[in-house]
Amino acid sequence: MAAAAITLEGAKEFRSALKAIEGETKWASELAKAHKQVGQFTARYSAEYARGTGGSTAHFADYVTGRGTAAAARVGVRSPAGAAFWGAKRRTGWNAKNVDSRPQHPAWVGNSWEPGGAGGPYGINPAIRFHLPEILDEYLKVVDDVSRRAFPE
Repeated sequence: MAAAAITLEGAKEFRSALKAIEGETKWASELAKAHKQVGQFTARYSAEYARGTGGSTAHFADYVTGRGTAAAARVGVRSPAGAAFWGAKRRTGWNAKNVDSRPQHPAWVGNSWEPGGAGGPYGINPAIRFHLPEILDEYLKVVDDVSRRAFPE
């Protein structure tokens, strides 16, 4: 399942600079740890927001996860919660032919949304949009920590 990611301008060059100075400390892996911390920070906001939405999104709020790689911080959802956050294009399984009742899943969010913008995964993207200043502050804090340790001067 794809995950929402926010990428910052200059991040690729920063990762390259970290790789160039690698010695005993693997700075790219330190950056991945920092991104994981930001992903988990954002996932907490997203889970909290999802709990307040009701329905299947609230039910699966604890399935929101934060991850990180050297390239980005990510927020995703564990299985089987995908349809609650990403929606579905059509009915499936036991409810496939039941056209008289309400849909079993919310509408599919599509793939043309921006993290923190309009649309996107239910519960996750609205939380990113609402808490973006706090998320960016956390991101700057952890990247600044890595930068300070990697480039002491």
